[in-house]
Amino acid sequence: MATVCKPAWYVDSDSICPFGEHLIGDITAPFNPDFFDGISIFYGYLLYVVEVMLILTMLWRRGSREYSLVLFIVVIFLLSEFGWKLAARQPRPVGSCNTTCGMPSSHAVRSVALWTILMFDVAYRAYQTEQGYSVSRSFLKKLRSFLRNGHFLPTASAISEDQLVVVVGSWSLVLLPIPLSRVILRDHTPQQVFMGGIIGIVEAAVWHFITLLVRIKTHHYVGARVWKGIFIHNWPAPRCYIDRAIEETAPDGHHAPVGKADPSSARMLQHLRRRCLAAALPVAHQPLPRSTVARGHPAAASRDTALAARLRSREPSRTRTAYSLVRARHRGKAIASCELRRGVKHTPKKMLADVHNTRVLEPGELLPWGSVVPPRDIPGPRNKPEAWKLSPEQHAQLLEEYLPSEGLRVVKARSKAHKLLALHCRKKDWHRWQAAMDHFHHHNIPADEVTFSLMIFGYIMCPKHPGLDMAHSVLEEMKQCGFVHPTVVKFHEEFLMSLRELEAFDARPNTGNIRQIMRMFWQIAMLSKRRRIRLFHQEMERKVLAGQWTTTGIAEQRGEEDGLEEDPDEALREAALKAAYGYAGVRVPEGSTSTQDGPDAVDDGDQEFMGTKSRSRMEEGSSNIEKTGGDVPEGSVAEARAEPLYRPSDQFWAAREEELTRLKMEDSLYRRTQSFNRKRNPHARRNRGHR
Repeated sequence: MATVCKPAWYVDSDSICPFGEHLIGDITAPFNPDFFDGISIFYGYLLYVVEVMLILTMLWRRGSREYSLVLFIVVIFLLSEFGWKLAARQPRPVGSCNTTCGMPSSHAVRSVALWTILMFDVAYRAYQTEQGYSVSRSFLKKLRSFLRNGHFLPTASAISEDQLVVVVGSWSLVLLPIPLSRVILRDHTPQQVFMGGIIGIVEAAVWHFITLLVRIKTHHYVGARVWKGIFIHNWPAPRCYIDRAIEETAPDGHHAPVGKADPSSARMLQHLRRRCLAAALPVAHQPLPRSTVARGHPAAASRDTALAARLRSREPSRTRTAYSLVRARHRGKAIASCELRRGVKHTPKKMLADVHNTRVLEPGELLPWGSVVPPRDIPGPRNKPEAWKLSPEQHAQLLEEYLPSEGLRVVKARSKAHKLLALHCRKKDWHRWQAAMDHFHHHNIPADEVTFSLMIFGYIMCPKHPGLDMAHSVLEEMKQCGFVHPTVVKFHEEFLMSLRELEAFDARPNTGNIRQIMRMFWQIAMLSKRRRIRLFHQEMERKVLAGQWTTTGIAEQRGEEDGLEEDPDEALREAALKAAYGYAGVRVPEGSTSTQDGPDAVDDGDQEFMGTKSRSRMEEGSSNIEKTGGDVPEGSVAEARAEPLYRPSDQFWAAREEELTRLKMEDSLYRRTQSFNRKRNPHARRNRGHR
């Protein structure tokens, strides 16, 4: 190459170039340069400035995206200087002071390849904003959003259209004139620059697909830190290549453009699970981290201050333990900043197991939520003898008599209503969702854990209820019902608290993220309900087979044959059973003066969901309580039997009716306005869609 590519004027190292001066970086400065020659020299060195800036950015961020860019620059430089030029062996044109080969142009290859790889990166992260997004924001807010999102090298998982235009225009102004400057300085021929641009585009495309495959395979490790923070995986795969089974949901004006399959969204969901789990555990048994301190705790103020400071900062976490900092952004504002331990996965079933099995408790010891541990001499489900087992028909009969809220008709009607609520939430059919809510109210269907969870998420997702007031009302109803496990209540409370924190930054997760969390909470509620029913079955078998409870055809068949005596601590066991398992409706043995009833009587709407025996027993209990003066001793058996079937209170339904009336008035005003506008402009296109 030395003999082929050397120009005619070059004899030895002391030879002088007759066309100008040879500058460092293979740039020729001609004699008496004009304006365009000066601009071309500037652009020749601007490429080196960009490469140095990328190296400094890599040292500052230490992310996989920055490492990939620097490695790509090194690879294409080596291929150009020691690959393509050695293969082509074509000298530079007359007028250049460089003595190396010129086919292809190294400046053209690097500048075009770098521009192509940057455009591939930002094109996958752009999203379409809502109407009027750029007009409604000031220039200062746009500038802050641009700088917070990573300026010319965006770090956010989603960028707006105006930021995409700024990034594309800036890099085009910096990189695209570089190949033309090489022709003006006569360092390369147009053919060499043209071939260099083609090679740069091909190399960028090949590198992009290689890195895309690696990003798809490693998207579960986004946020991981290795080698003590020297390398951070901050380059997630595009949304269109991850989890295709999930339905695509376009972001709107009220939701953040963080994808459902975005790894940062998965980390946010994992953080929410760990946060709810830690907040549900008592402080005495497991200390709460600073990021999971509930509001009202003395450390809450310092926690909020530290959270706000961390959200405003761009510095990564440098704790000694293996924690990773994950940020998801919306319109340039950080909406989540949390510390996660790598390799920790919590499923709903494991979460409940962790809560219930924090440590071994002694019999009679008070649990963290106020219930009493039953004695260990009661046969459990694993060491239960065959003589203690009941048939499914007997279980169904006992549930119908002693726990009317879990009877066959009630469960069937409630499951049908649950499916309708979930279906309408998934399809965003809020008119039918409101009708399903009215069905619950008019038919007096007893609520359970799943009902409360679906109501909370319905009010969160419904656009007609922009605030969280109705969701908090449902949460208060859940707390007052008495049978929902405190862990489930704490899960929903922590989730609403997280939404309140996001509102402080004017951001919300998109609909897909809320659907994932709703599905998880549904599973948790179902597990809690099954556990409550299972524990009730065990206690029910013990009492029926011990002769303490009576039911048709069971006491005569097995209770009398066992000959078991009645438990002397019946009242304490009943109170502990009510506090621990949250059930009501226990049938009073013969000879007792108190039966099941409560302050709310059962109306005619319950006849299609409750059996005749249950209604007669409740009416009988009401008369017996009136005979005793209406006062039930605290902690007695009658108190456990006096609790009625729980339904949402009248105050809750009254507040809901007021809100529905207000929404109907707004909808009527909106329709009148649309009708008036159509009359004024009859040629305008009518909007036939829903509001």
